[in-house]
Amino acid sequence: MASCDAHIAVSGNVLAATAFVLRLPAGALVDRWDRRRIMIVCDAGRIVNAAVFGTAVALGQYRFAHVLLVAFVEAALGVLFGPAESAAVRRVVTAEQRREAVAANAGRTQLPGLAGPPLGGVLLSAGRSLPFFADAVSYAVSLACVLSVRTDLRTRRTATAADRPVAEMLYCVRWIGRH
Repeated sequence: MASCDAHIAVSGNVLAATAFVLRLPAGALVDRWDRRRIMIVCDAGRIVNAAVFGTAVALGQYRFAHVLLVAFVEAALGVLFGPAESAAVRRVVTAEQRREAVAANAGRTQLPGLAGPPLGGVLLSAGRSLPFFADAVSYAVSLACVLSVRTDLRTRRTATAADRPVAEMLYCVRWIGRH
């Protein structure tokens, strides 16, 4: 049991460390790239990530290194998807609807944290791979929703700002340090 607890802790650390390390670079990239395309690629990647791992679990063919890779991919794609989704809200809704849309979006993102653990437990008791397939289905629903958005989600930036992502990240780190 101690080995299992250690594996869970290491997996959680991979998730957290990946998110921590990639957050600033991801934010800079999201500001430069087409947000709709980012969300599509991230959802597609997370579908594959969850489905492949679910299949490996169902077949009993996964190893701890696979778990760590899945955690890394999940965190990396989530770090890109989150800011793209948040920034896209400004393009999808009118200024008058923005406050309500941001609040609804924030509430919606908290729902998996509340419902996920009990639902995951039920799915896990029905089959070890079911939580991963359910995750893949949830990303497929998200992908369908993103594909239905017809609004242009790209940001218009000046060429000088777009050419300096490292300087922008360093500015952000200094800003965080001051505040």
